[in-house]
Amino acid sequence: MEIEIKCLECGKRTRRFEVGHAAFTMDGGKEIILKDTIICQKCKKDISDGSCVTPSGIFIISLLGITMGMIGEKEGTLKIPPHLKGMAIVTKENFEVLKARSKASIKLVDKLNNHSKSDIK
Repeated sequence: MEIEIKCLECGKRTRRFEVGHAAFTMDGGKEIILKDTIICQKCKKDISDGSCVTPSGIFIISLLGITMGMIGEKEGTLKIPPHLKGMAIVTKENFEVLKARSKASIKLVDKLNNHSKSDIK
């Protein structure tokens, strides 16, 4: 799935960042966990350990798109676009198990403005 992220190391944004296989829980989770590490496209640092954020509103819109695509695929009328593939919505219990095996996480925030690394941890 492609999302916009902000690196908290260099402060720059990357649009259309491909997160690969990821998981999210709908019951109050404020982070997305990823199978792969995250390298900032701008400063080239490893920002996997909570050093990047993404707007929660845009993320939720993408989840709605995935849901509509899944319904359409079942009915044979629509396919999930390639930029929305790779996201799994899981239970809180499954999320904790996957989190122990994940290599990265992205924190969800209201807006990308005015966030630093110390604000997120």
